[in-house]
Amino acid sequence: MSAPKPQAPAPELAVETLGDGGFRLSDQQPDRFTMIVFYRG
Repeated sequence: MSAPKPQAPAPELAVETLGDGGFRLSDQQPDRFTMIVFYRG
Protein backbone atom coordinates (compact mmCIF):
# COMPACT_ATOMS: atom_id res chain seq x y z
CA MET A 1 0.00 0.00 0.00
CA SER A 2 1.36 3.43 -0.88
CA ALA A 3 1.50 6.36 1.54
CA PRO A 4 -1.65 8.51 1.75
CA LYS A 5 -1.60 11.85 -0.04
CA PRO A 6 -3.13 15.08 1.34
CA GLN A 7 -6.71 15.74 0.17
CA ALA A 8 -7.00 12.22 -1.31
CA PRO A 9 -10.05 10.20 -0.23
CA ALA A 10 -9.35 7.53 2.39
CA PRO A 11 -10.10 3.86 1.76
CA GLU A 12 -13.51 2.65 2.91
CA LEU A 13 -13.66 1.85 6.63
CA ALA A 14 -16.76 0.65 8.46
CA VAL A 15 -16.81 -0.83 11.97
CA GLU A 16 -19.52 -1.78 14.45
CA THR A 17 -19.44 0.12 17.74
CA LEU A 18 -20.87 -0.66 21.15
CA GLY A 19 -22.77 2.58 21.74
CA ASP A 20 -24.42 3.80 18.55
CA GLY A 21 -24.46 0.95 16.05
CA GLY A 22 -21.60 1.77 13.74
CA PHE A 23 -18.99 4.08 12.29
CA ARG A 24 -18.37 4.73 8.61
CA LEU A 25 -15.40 6.87 7.68
CA SER A 26 -17.12 8.03 4.49
CA ASP A 27 -20.04 9.45 6.55
CA GLN A 28 -17.82 11.81 8.56
CA GLN A 29 -17.89 15.54 7.77
CA PRO A 30 -15.21 17.10 10.02
CA ASP A 31 -14.12 20.74 9.93
CA ARG A 32 -10.44 19.75 9.79
CA PHE A 33 -9.79 16.00 9.96
CA THR A 34 -10.93 12.70 11.46
CA MET A 35 -8.51 10.83 13.73
CA ILE A 36 -8.95 7.09 14.20
CA VAL A 37 -7.16 5.40 17.10
CA PHE A 38 -7.10 1.65 17.68
CA TYR A 39 -6.34 0.64 21.27
CA ARG A 40 -5.60 -2.96 22.20
CA GLY A 41 -6.04 -2.71 25.95
